[in-house]
Amino acid sequence: MQHFFPRVPMQRARAVATMAVLAVIAGISLPAHAQASLSLTPAVIMAKGAFGQSLTQKLTINNQTPNIFHFVMMAEDIEVRNGKRVFLPAGEAPNSIAATAVFTPKEIIAPPNTSASVTVTVTIPAGTKIRAIAAVFQATSGINSTKGSVGLVASMGTLLTFNLSSNVAISADPVQVALPTETTNLAFSQILTNTGTEPVIPKGVVAILGSNNKLAGKAAFEVQRLLPGEKLTYHAQFADQLKPGAYHALCTFQYEGKTETTPVDFTVR
Repeated sequence: MQHFFPRVPMQRARAVATMAVLAVIAGISLPAHAQASLSLTPAVIMAKGAFGQSLTQKLTINNQTPNIFHFVMMAEDIEVRNGKRVFLPAGEAPNSIAATAVFTPKEIIAPPNTSASVTVTVTIPAGTKIRAIAAVFQATSGINSTKGSVGLVASMGTLLTFNLSSNVAISADPVQVALPTETTNLAFSQILTNTGTEPVIPKGVVAILGSNNKLAGKAAFEVQRLLPGEKLTYHAQFADQLKPGAYHALCTFQYEGKTETTPVDFTVR
């Protein structure tokens, strides 16, 4: 996580890390030939700072298709309602972060097999409850992959998250165990809820202990990002075979220097 916000007087700081693509393509069907693709870097920007401070970030769209794309830039706030993410137009939410977004330029053209970049600057309004926004490349030109096909539009976004306080906390539901069968592995699942005010990325592992209290094996939970109020199910699979018998498992998640551990017992027959 980057500490990108300067102290007063405010200055602009640039995030330089390029991450794996996590762009979302809405309603897009590209030609099957030549590994055609659209990608966006960075895909995720994680920042830590304070209210009233700013960030400037370079975003790059990579167009490895035979099509020309014209993109208009826009920002959306991300809220969590009933445990699920909701994307809101800039300015709709109180103390909107997306409403402060300034894109330079506001529109870009990405020719075939090239890349194009914009910069976005956001400022954190005092007292905002929002902790994530999407910086969106909205295509205004369609894709016609074959003669006579319907033109489709691509929308891709970078996720920006903001940690603005030390109020980081999660709660964990009981662990669910799916016993192994002839066609499936032993699996564990657990619902985590972000009960704090800041984004968090819990990293979890399940340790399986035998009746002799010795370690019989481990499995890692998938890594997912939790926004404040968000509720997600985390999964882990144990690929090895366990001998028949009683087992005790400890499912442990670590985040921001904290630990959440939940025990569960099960029997393999």
